[in-house]
Amino acid sequence: MKTNKYLKIAFFENISDKTISKWECGKGLPELSGIQLLCKSLEINVNELLSGEKLAEDTYSNRAEENMMTLMKDYIS
Repeated sequence: MKTNKYLKIAFFENISDKTISKWECGKGLPELSGIQLLCKSLEINVNELLSGEKLAEDTYSNRAEENMMTLMKDYIS
């Protein structure tokens, strides 16, 4: 999912390419305080950021629930 938008964000938001690579590989997530700004820069919503893909309207609700359950599971672990 790496695009020129990621490079733009890395430059303007002072985020290292290693940090972005960790996000792409599922080894980390953006800080909660910056997620909305990141999503705005990428022109996506939070659910799409967590899913790693653009979501169709018919799958949006299911993926939102999956993403929430995964975050909760990771938080508890």
